[in-house]
Amino acid sequence: MIDSTDMPPVFNRRADFVTRAIMLKGNEHQATPAVVMELSLLGSHLANMLMRHDSICFGLYGENMVLAVLLKTFGEAGLLSLLEQGAIKFSLQRTFVVHLTKQHPGLLPLQPMALNTPTHTDPEASIDDAFSRMYGALSNVNIPVLFRALRDAYVSPSRDFAPVAVRLAHEGYTAGRFAALGLPNKYDVINLPDTERSQLSSFADDLHHLAMVADMGMETLNESSIATVCDESLAKLAQAHKIDDAVSTIFRVENVPDLAGEFRSGALRTESVPTMRQHPSARKFRSWVRQVSTKVDASDIAREYVDAVTHKSKFFERRRGKILKTLTIAGLTTAAGAAIAGPVGAALGTAAGTAVSTAGDLAIDLIDEMVLDGLLKGWQPRSYFDDVLRPKLAKIRKT
Repeated sequence: MIDSTDMPPVFNRRADFVTRAIMLKGNEHQATPAVVMELSLLGSHLANMLMRHDSICFGLYGENMVLAVLLKTFGEAGLLSLLEQGAIKFSLQRTFVVHLTKQHPGLLPLQPMALNTPTHTDPEASIDDAFSRMYGALSNVNIPVLFRALRDAYVSPSRDFAPVAVRLAHEGYTAGRFAALGLPNKYDVINLPDTERSQLSSFADDLHHLAMVADMGMETLNESSIATVCDESLAKLAQAHKIDDAVSTIFRVENVPDLAGEFRSGALRTESVPTMRQHPSARKFRSWVRQVSTKVDASDIAREYVDAVTHKSKFFERRRGKILKTLTIAGLTTAAGAAIAGPVGAALGTAAGTAVSTAGDLAIDLIDEMVLDGLLKGWQPRSYFDDVLRPKLAKIRKT
């Protein structure tokens, strides 16, 4: 059974970092060659993420410059469709953790900070400022419609977590909890040298980030060393990583190329993502991967997938299970034939009875292949590849 409940959004701060570094002059981030390359790949990366996850929430520092990439990647109609699906969300980061650049007698090294300018606190100002910087890119866009859809996609944490993150970082350092991360308790927290002060600030920022993500019921793909020393309850925030690993494994099993590469090469059009991801098989596949990845280790994903595709159960691989299966089929042969009307019912009654009478493994395999697999046939994870991806790839490669 496929769970139809919504899956948590994946919180993404990196897209804002990259777009601000390139698109805003005088920005605090540097447009290094690596960042320029990252921006060129950002559209295909986001398209791939939206095929793997139900939704993405972009963390923003003021102007919504991620919007420029989203419009270029998916087009106006595609972006509006994604917003309507709830697949795209935004969150303004209004609070931060900062550290003193020099030691000050009697002052703790970390401090919480809150922004209060409209661009950093008001979704409408965040959108307006982004629109004003995009110049001709909006010439053919229905701005009022897009503006309303974007505004309604903003979400925020229930409270300010920066003070809590600062307190936990100070207490954690004093208690020696960060020694395993390369920050042992060698100094009084008030007298931390520059390097240690900066490192502690980074840990506090990670705590702040994880607290906001957890509060908004989201997950994150960001690597966070601080999570290794946090309570185990924070492990669920990394579920998005497990999903990505599981999908990559399944794609290798199916010998289907990574979608990010297909989007980059143009074999798949990013504009088709809003429609492709809403296909019933695509939605069920995402839900199935989430369910499986929460229950098994990454090393078992391929086996779980093959089991699901072939309708086999590990229960029947055990000798006891195989014996029980034989007895169950023998006992239900007559009843099954009577209970299921039409040719399938007749086939079950006759074929199962004939097979069980041989009492051999071959008969059980034949029942699996000829009858049981046919009766169980319906949606299974491979349908995502057969119904959605392979037809699309094959059609494009023929042109």
